[in-house]
Amino acid sequence: MTITLSQQAFDELFQETVERSQHPDPDDVLDVVYKYPRRLGQGYWQRIELRQGLELIIGNLQMRDRPKSNSTT
Repeated sequence: MTITLSQQAFDELFQETVERSQHPDPDDVLDVVYKYPRRLGQGYWQRIELRQGLELIIGNLQMRDRPKSNSTT
């Protein structure tokens, strides 16, 4: 089943992710780990800026078939 999100909903989910980002090395602000939004799946991606204009992105993600609802039914 295809999941369709509006651009606004997608941006809101990822804004929450950015707010919960972590720095593995507190002295290196160019190395950031983001947790993937739980409603879409689980996992993380890590963004490392090696130099201006060159970055390395490492991801370990498992996508959901259906969005996780907020209800308990």
